[in-house]
Amino acid sequence: MKILAWLSLLLILGPGADPAWAHEWFTGTQNPKTLWSCCYGGPSGDCQAVDEADWWRDGAEYKVRKDGVIYSIPADQAQASLDPQGRAAACIMAGVLRCFFVPLNG
Repeated sequence: MKILAWLSLLLILGPGADPAWAHEWFTGTQNPKTLWSCCYGGPSGDCQAVDEADWWRDGAEYKVRKDGVIYSIPADQAQASLDPQGRAAACIMAGVLRCFFVPLNG
């Protein structure tokens, strides 16, 4: 029964909806300026999709709101998001926004 529910969800969401596949592109990425590792990937990893209402550009920085905390990162450290659904993604480790991925249309 669980397999049927999973398959139904994949059919409804369409290609590229597999949560593990959707986050694999995070693995091995680095901040282009600091060269810090962004995250370890996977749906429960340090990098997660960010809703459009929870990120914005503020001058020379991007701001990301996560769990009521606002993090910032210089705009020149942002990278293009490879998320199949065109979402932004943030990698927060030890209270620091290490990497931010902006949708190509953002």
